[in-house]
Amino acid sequence: PAVIGLAAAANARSMPDNALPEALHRYLAEELFSQAPEQLQEHLVTLALMGDISDRAVRRRFGGDADRIQREAEELGFIARDQRFELHPLLREFLLDRLLHEVNSDDRIRQAIAGNLDVEAWDRALELILRFKTLDCVESALQRAYKPLVRSGRLATLAAFAQSIATEPTF
Repeated sequence: PAVIGLAAAANARSMPDNALPEALHRYLAEELFSQAPEQLQEHLVTLALMGDISDRAVRRRFGGDADRIQREAEELGFIARDQRFELHPLLREFLLDRLLHEVNSDDRIRQAIAGNLDVEAWDRALELILRFKTLDCVESALQRAYKPLVRSGRLATLAAFAQSIATEPTF
């Protein structure tokens, strides 16, 4: 269903003949992304970095442009609204992969980690640390997230993060 939805939103006239699922996904995501204006492309990457893209969080981040950004992203098929806005997981992966090719990606990633910690989006902050191997952020993230995660009984989250960090050869 996700691929069909992406294909319908892409309005692509032709698809590669021998596409594998990953290649097909990438193709469709590229098609959708290329249809977005440059400023919206930047906003889409920001949404992918955010742990919470609820109406309130998007308004806090984008101010008066929030409704327009959400509407344009929804029209292109990047986000869906059931009860709340949600970025499609496959498109989120595409956007985060694309981020690595940006000149300022390291700064942007670190700002996103800090921003997620500020709004207590612990899972997304820890996920970004692991994904982008920003191991110098581990200590500060754990200092901020440890107590809240323990108090809420989320020991498995901490254990999984610690296990992932322990397997990193540079840590």
